[in-house]
Amino acid sequence: YKHFIVLSGYWKNIIRGNNSTANYYIIPNAVEKCDLKPTKVKKYFLFLGRIELDQKGIDLLLAAWAEMHNPPKLVIAGAGSESEIYTLKSLIEKHPNK
Repeated sequence: YKHFIVLSGYWKNIIRGNNSTANYYIIPNAVEKCDLKPTKVKKYFLFLGRIELDQKGIDLLLAAWAEMHNPPKLVIAGAGSESEIYTLKSLIEKHPNK
């Protein structure tokens, strides 16, 4: 391969040991710390990712959330197929802690 995208300098060095002529791009698997300060403090839990119930375990998250007493707001954000989103909406409607 001529191009690699890696998560850290560590992985860049590991892979470069096998292919020193390739181009390497480091894209961290996180967001950088910023100086933004929230104006209001709200308690919530965020799931951010691909909407895919079986592989991401969103169904298990909803089941656990339903068992919690007075949980914070759960925010689910992401994209997925129409069928996955429809199934997710159906599961959300069935849970008491919507």
